[in-house]
Amino acid sequence: MDPAVLESLRRVPQEEYARRALKIVAKNRERVPLDANTRPGQRKLADAIARQEAAGLPVRIILVKSRRFGGSTWIQGEMMKRATTSPRRRILTVAHRLDTAESLFLMGKRMWENLPANMQPEGRFIQPMRGANGSAIAIRA
Repeated sequence: MDPAVLESLRRVPQEEYARRALKIVAKNRERVPLDANTRPGQRKLADAIARQEAAGLPVRIILVKSRRFGGSTWIQGEMMKRATTSPRRRILTVAHRLDTAESLFLMGKRMWENLPANMQPEGRFIQPMRGANGSAIAIRA
């Protein structure tokens, strides 16, 4: 992908990038855009990340959560943007059990595979996924 395009994508706010580029599978099994405005928990998480970034801090989030509020989905979207728009980025998905880590990894894989054609990095999504830009995404339990 053209470096100028990557640079412009890096500057797009995560909420807009997610809504326009990232697709998730909804409970009804349809592919829908990832939109924090439809899930209050995701909105709070997005705001917390934005506050830390605006303050020039490294983002540190401890996600002690109930299931199904969308926090893991939002974090996968954040990591997908970083891995697809930044060279040599390493992303590691960690969970308490391997099947959970695999589920999160597959969520990221679906996001990658459903990126608009002009935004999809060269390369294949494998475990670990490696893009032509040197970035990698892996899973661990």
